[in-house]
Amino acid sequence: MRKLIYPIYIMLALCITSCHKGDSLTHSSARRAAERYFNMLIDGKYEAYIDGMVDADSMPDDLRSQMADMLAQFCEGQKLNKGMLSVTATADTIADSAAYVYLDILYGDSTTEQVGMPLLFTDKRWRMQ
Repeated sequence: MRKLIYPIYIMLALCITSCHKGDSLTHSSARRAAERYFNMLIDGKYEAYIDGMVDADSMPDDLRSQMADMLAQFCEGQKLNKGMLSVTATADTIADSAAYVYLDILYGDSTTEQVGMPLLFTDKRWRMQ
């Protein structure tokens, strides 16, 4: 019986550590974070997007509300014009705990646009600057 329990515990521990989806100070993690944040805009999750900013914790409520309204207006205008469909991180640079990720945005009229997103690795996660 014990011979069966120990391998199960080992497999469980390996699964827990390998399933961790937190950020790390790597190129691929920075790219995933940038895509995650931009997809929040596409999906209309403006509060979650704002939470990903460096100073979001100390942001006054009225400023947070104004930023959410501004993001909603911007994204609504984008949807009316061309419609953002998807985003893909294509390149990045990392220096110390800062990254600059290049994203290709695909629009509904089949055009693409490249934008850059500055990120800072703080509190064990990538946050937008």
